[in-house]
Amino acid sequence: MGDVHVLADVESAVVDIVTDGLALIAETATVGVAAAPHGWEPSSPPHVQVVCDGVQGFDWPVSGSATVRLVARASSTTEAKRLASTAMGVLCAHDGRPPVAQVRPLTGPLAASDPDTRAELAMTTCQVAVRTGLVSS
Repeated sequence: MGDVHVLADVESAVVDIVTDGLALIAETATVGVAAAPHGWEPSSPPHVQVVCDGVQGFDWPVSGSATVRLVARASSTTEAKRLASTAMGVLCAHDGRPPVAQVRPLTGPLAASDPDTRAELAMTTCQVAVRTGLVSS
């Protein structure tokens, strides 16, 4: 068998980038792949959900290009849109350290609301080029 390459976990990488970036600018939002932390309500700290909507393009065996959605959840539409834009800005400022090679903005912020949690939401999307890693040879 030849070399086996696999894409890095884009959601995990983006969670780390956004978490670290928001902390650097003293933003108090939580970040994760879950829609919201357990028990989240509008009085809770804002939250950014990271979702990979699929990998559409490959430069195999080097990288793949994923669409990543950032969904900000907050108590007001203004705050959700501000946080979504900030999270996208932090992600787009990434310096290219592995496993994320490049980030380009795509859409947003687009506002919505969640009737179940009474949260105001705003979404952005980015194209994220993620590198592969060698599993075996």
